Amino acid sequence: MKSNIRRSLVVGPVMALVVSGCLGGSSNSTQPPGNPTAPPGGTAPASAPGSGAGGPSSAEPATGTINVWFFPQGEAAEAALRVYETQFEAANPGSDVAYREVPEGDPYFQGINTALQGGAPPDVAVIEDRGWMQAGLVEDLSQYFGQWGVTAEDFNPGGLARGTEDGDPSTPPIYGVGDFLGGNVLVYNKALFDAAELEYPGTDASMHISEYVDLCNGLAQPNADPAQTIYGCAMPEWGFGIQGKDVFGPDGRTPMGNIDSEEMIAAWDMGTQVIRDGNAPSPDSLEQASESDLFAQGRLGITWTDFTEIPKYQDNDIT
Repeated sequence: MKSNIRRSLVVGPVMALVVSGCLGGSSNSTQPPGNPTAPPGGTAPASAPGSGAGGPSSAEPATGTINVWFFPQGEAAEAALRVYETQFEAANPGSDVAYREVPEGDPYFQGINTALQGGAPPDVAVIEDRGWMQAGLVEDLSQYFGQWGVTAEDFNPGGLARGTEDGDPSTPPIYGVGDFLGGNVLVYNKALFDAAELEYPGTDASMHISEYVDLCNGLAQPNADPAQTIYGCAMPEWGFGIQGKDVFGPDGRTPMGNIDSEEMIAAWDMGTQVIRDGNAPSPDSLEQASESDLFAQGRLGITWTDFTEIPKYQDNDIT
């Protein structure tokens, strides 16, 4: 965030993505974001196309406390955040990354706004309001892209778009870059697959909605007693476009003419039929028992998650 002491809040679509390139507002340095680094297999903060070698000269190491606010991430994701912390502090002697976990939604949004009004915002945070960008309250990172040695093309354009004022990452300014630690992940119950004599889903490619429906129907064990029903899969309404090209076209950028395409209509038909057949829980039934609870009880073959519920499944010996 910007203020008369040049305290900067670097924001991004997902937490941890810009820790590697932030300047601690609590530090004594007046230089731009310090020496970026990335965990093994990760990437350094991204850059905008056409930035070349422009922008500020090489940054001096950041020092002091760097306050980072993020949503609850679950044990696995928080472990990844600690890798960023360790490597950033090693690359910037004298720096101290301080994390603060704030519940997602209104508590986070209100907390940032209160901190802004009080003149003490965090240095790194998740972007929750484009108004912060439009009001000039957050740091434009595109000026540093050249020295970081990466381009916007290194990142998913949809994710990067969340760090822009207008959703277009093709031109600066870009306010948030980095690694994406979230996702829609399918977790399956191996015991139910074994009982149904079905092959486990592959890990090298996404499934088409038709493949997902076939597995769902094969895993389901309907019962006149709802409490004894074993559902084959979860079927959230936002999951019908499980194959992205059916939603945004082959180029991944063209929703017009694709959202109401024959492929999407077929996906909705298949997905809703699974629910009507009782092979996937309906929204009403999920009000009685959550998707994660059904899976933990061994009553759901495939669930959608972002890893935050994995400890619950492990505690219930679901593998």
